[in-house]
Amino acid sequence: MDKHISLSPCPFCGNKTYSITRNIEITEEGRSIEVGWACGCAICDVHLWGDNQSDTESKWNTRPIEDALRAEIDRLKAEMLFVPVFPQWIPVSEPPKKDGYFWCSIVDDAGCKWADKRLFSVENGWFTIGEQVTHWMPLPAEPPSEEEC
Repeated sequence: MDKHISLSPCPFCGNKTYSITRNIEITEEGRSIEVGWACGCAICDVHLWGDNQSDTESKWNTRPIEDALRAEIDRLKAEMLFVPVFPQWIPVSEPPKKDGYFWCSIVDDAGCKWADKRLFSVENGWFTIGEQVTHWMPLPAEPPSEEEC
């Protein structure tokens, strides 16, 4: 007797109602002989055949494209663990809490925009002449020294 395994939903419509049946042929002598097994979806009428119940169930559950996609998703998720997280732009309405240099989004009186390093003082605000800081973010860490490399 074949061991039963659980069947995956239909690969085309996702239906969980399917059938697995024996295919029996009646010979001219009136004998019935098993000619294989069939598994199919009752909704989209897709069927496949196998030599025995285990073979048929295994074929129905084989999804090479899905397996490859799942493997690629797992690879990408693992790769994402090593993607550096960059700071986000912070509006000037939320000023830094300490003095120092920060990376700033700047617009000048003529409407030109660019990013540059600017000094901020908690007491005096942004040090600028003829320009306005619209957003800021912390500077990245300095690169390692040659001794650390």
